Amino acid sequence: MSELRPGPVPGPPPAGGPTLHSPPATSATTAGVPQTGDTVIDGALAELAAAETGDLDAQLSAAEELHTRLRARLSDLGE
Repeated sequence: MSELRPGPVPGPPPAGGPTLHSPPATSATTAGVPQTGDTVIDGALAELAAAETGDLDAQLSAAEELHTRLRARLSDLGE
């Protein structure tokens, strides 16, 4: 019967290193809005970020537009 041995206990990441909540290294952020490098998606993300906080209709509309654009881009990848 083989014996299970625990591995090393991971410590915190090095200062300035990636964390679980860090954005991917390939994306940049501009004024808090993620940038993907795709102008259509980046535009939709900017519109979502610009939607007034208190205006739920504007937020929903911007989120639906972003969802539509993301789906279109993903379907383009499948072709």
